[in-house]
Amino acid sequence: MVKLLAEKYNGIACEENYHDKLLPELSKEDFPCLTYMRDLTDWHDFIRRI
Repeated sequence: MVKLLAEKYNGIACEENYHDKLLPELSKEDFPCLTYMRDLTDWHDFIRRI
């Protein structure tokens, strides 16, 4: 039911996982927690967490 409503009104059906189809469009400044893993270049960045 939720999925059908989301399709009809061009929304997002709230599911268990994050919607990675939106991640490329998100700004690092506006959504730092959602884009943190996306912007890592290697494991050193994860360890430093700058």
